[in-house]
Amino acid sequence: MDASELYTLVVYLQATAIPQEERRAFLATCDRIADRIWHKPPHYWAVREALFADNTAFLLVQRAGETVGFSLYHRLRVDEASVVYRGSTNILPEHQGQGLYRTITARILATEQQAVGNDTLYVAFRTHNPIVWAAHARWCKDMVPNLGVGESNTTLIELGRRVAQRLFPGVSPEPPAMILRGAYAAFSYRVPPHHVDPTIDAFFYQNPALSSQDAVLCIGEVRR
Repeated sequence: MDASELYTLVVYLQATAIPQEERRAFLATCDRIADRIWHKPPHYWAVREALFADNTAFLLVQRAGETVGFSLYHRLRVDEASVVYRGSTNILPEHQGQGLYRTITARILATEQQAVGNDTLYVAFRTHNPIVWAAHARWCKDMVPNLGVGESNTTLIELGRRVAQRLFPGVSPEPPAMILRGAYAAFSYRVPPHHVDPTIDAFFYQNPALSSQDAVLCIGEVRR
């Protein structure tokens, strides 16, 4: 049995479906889980009531009735392009390594590809995590940054800029690495995640252009 089969995903395709009286406890759970993974501002999630919107989806990872992880994403329409922007995914350390991130990603992309039909779907996210970059690269026909494999896709770079303008006004990613300066100024991993591929890992941890406070804005065309 795949270890991920021991877990249940609870999906809210519209965050507004989460009852008003449950939202404070819901966000407190997000803080509880994220505190195990990040050095971060206290009660970071508790004050984010604006996340309960129709274009935002939440997924909860549960085992034996306990919530052990969560993920959220936003549906964006940018210059006629359908974009899934993955806001955050956090899984308690003792439940990592079970294929849960892969399971969550597969559910999100399958759901949203079905929603857009024959249109092209794009996925975007910001990260300083080489495992997250690699997890999305396997689902995409092309992605930027591409870590130096061939020429960077200028169409994706421009779409990434548009996504950044929508989500982070006044901040523009620096191509070709698509660096967002200072995006993680208030955050750092308790245990930095590493990838077994030294090339992928080195891009995030040995790149002189990328500081520990910076993030990389990634965007890819999802493979059908």
